[in-house]
Amino acid sequence: NAFPFSVPKGESRAIWVDVLVPLGTKPGTYQGNVLVQGNGFEQHVPVQLTVLPTELPSTSSIASAFLFHREMACIAHTGMRTCGSEEAQHELVAKYQKLALEHRITLSNTLSYPANGDWNTFDARYGPWLEGTAPSRLPGAKITSAQFTGGRDAGSFAAFQDHMKQRGWLDRAYDYTGDEPPYGISFEEARSRAQAVKAAAPELRTLLTTTITVADTHGMTPYLDLLVPIIQHMDGYEAPFIGNQRSLYDQFVSRPGKSLWLYQCCM
Repeated sequence: NAFPFSVPKGESRAIWVDVLVPLGTKPGTYQGNVLVQGNGFEQHVPVQLTVLPTELPSTSSIASAFLFHREMACIAHTGMRTCGSEEAQHELVAKYQKLALEHRITLSNTLSYPANGDWNTFDARYGPWLEGTAPSRLPGAKITSAQFTGGRDAGSFAAFQDHMKQRGWLDRAYDYTGDEPPYGISFEEARSRAQAVKAAAPELRTLLTTTITVADTHGMTPYLDLLVPIIQHMDGYEAPFIGNQRSLYDQFVSRPGKSLWLYQCCM
């Protein structure tokens, strides 16, 4: 649907093209060209691709968690927040998840919690993403993180933990407990939410976008499993984050089940 398009006089447009090198492709240099046509215009653009004698796994060894807002996607595609039906919404989300998996990244919040307890539908929809059996141009590609999306009550936390554990998916599950305290959430509320998760589902990982210093200062560290500082706070150029801060997290990540992630925000 991207083509054709018009380019006003005096302006330019960029075209982004993905090139997939299929598994088993013989290493070497490949030549080709892209044909660009317009009104009375034709141009061949030469392309050279070097295929290296190596292979990337279909699933990255480094976890990723890109947030996806399904209601916004539905509005963009259909003009309706729900895409017209739950099934239509899932069909659209699945296309985006497939696109992400074929680029070795994960849309982490696309597993819609079964409010009515229908775990069979949950498994049918999301099991292939978690097991690596969904149709993909990267064979076996699977999601590397799975965010809890249910209500913030003890029953939902426990049910999600138990089901993910039963299916062998719990190691990728987590709760996005709070965002950037004290801006996105207060310190008190972040600590309270983390405590609530651990009380109901002690094996479900809790994630907070903050630094180890902030977490320690406000008594949140014992209840957190995933610490996610922004990259400027890991190796920054402004006080108090000038230079490599990684050693501050050594004690945290040495504990079983604890991990350090990084993220980029609008700073």
